[in-house]
Amino acid sequence: MNTSDFEVPFQKLRWACDPASLGIESTAELEPAIEPIGQERALAAVDFGATIPSEGYNVFVLGPVGSGRTTLTRQALETAAAEQPAPADWCYAHNFHDPRSPIALQLAPGDGRRLAQDVDELIEDITQAIEQVFDSEEYQAQRDELLREFREERSREMHAFEKEAEQAGFTIGRSASGLIVAPAPNGDVMTPEEYEQMSAEEREELDKKREQLQDALVDLMQDLRRREKEARKALRQLDRQTIQFTTGHLIDEVAGKYKKYEAVVEHFQQMKHDLVENVARFREAQEHSPAFTIPEAFITGAGTPYERYRINTLVTNEELKGAPVVLEMNPTIDNLTGEIEYQTRMGALTTDFTMIKPGALHRSKALSQEQADQNRVYPGPGATDLHGQP
Repeated sequence: MNTSDFEVPFQKLRWACDPASLGIESTAELEPAIEPIGQERALAAVDFGATIPSEGYNVFVLGPVGSGRTTLTRQALETAAAEQPAPADWCYAHNFHDPRSPIALQLAPGDGRRLAQDVDELIEDITQAIEQVFDSEEYQAQRDELLREFREERSREMHAFEKEAEQAGFTIGRSASGLIVAPAPNGDVMTPEEYEQMSAEEREELDKKREQLQDALVDLMQDLRRREKEARKALRQLDRQTIQFTTGHLIDEVAGKYKKYEAVVEHFQQMKHDLVENVARFREAQEHSPAFTIPEAFITGAGTPYERYRINTLVTNEELKGAPVVLEMNPTIDNLTGEIEYQTRMGALTTDFTMIKPGALHRSKALSQEQADQNRVYPGPGATDLHGQP
């Protein structure tokens, strides 16, 4: 038998398809098919799991490497997600009552990012407005008038007391414990030797007058300190009124854009109150101590009095057309639930709500538009306080 009679030409070892028989110019004209060959039951299970409306259900996909199970599953989920509403934005804001537990806000898709931008612009406007108003001639004139009245009254009463003491043969001196009344019959302070040369009756009379004047001086100094306190209170009130008048309409204008969100409007009202109270206090402390530093509880971020008014946009879904599908290839605890970053300040690790970073659970949390419009305050999905406690 000749084996050559059984040889097959290599041209016949493969099947050749005539492209003209396909009826298309290229595969770009074809619609992509997501159904795998022979996996109808698997695809039906994925579709069923993706459309379950309740939480707490999972779909486990198993298959050999290279079978396309990841691509297939993601395409099926994206198809189901496209029919669902886009989720709300998640934002974190400063909690003025408990800074270690920031407030989570829900807004319609895109409104979270816009809110953060509006607040950033608002802070710039507030900063410029406050600097301008406190440098204005009108404010300086009101401030100088308050200080002038107090200083003139203090100078007038101190001068009257010094004149009374001088007529009685005494003068005002300064010691380690404060101002004292010292005998000065001839204009010069009496020496111990001169005091010893006096008779007992003269010394007794001198001591009695000195004690009376010293008590009067103590009463006068207490009264002046009380008036100084009242003057400082009047200055703080002037600062509060100035800040409120200068910034109130700026805050109300931005808050008006978000009047359908009760929690956001409330946050702006808290911001207005906090701004009036604390910026006035900050200015007073800064004026009394050039080396004054802002308290840790009052600052965030860059360390200015206004940083804690900013909004941390945790998740924004403005670009989404439906529910999100998040692929997390490295599902660590930080990648899933987010993390809180820290920075070093004065040798200590500190953090605040602006350093809360989102995780896959935040990005995949789908809330309906109705829930977003209600704008209820939640602790946030997977959220913790700033000390890592759930």
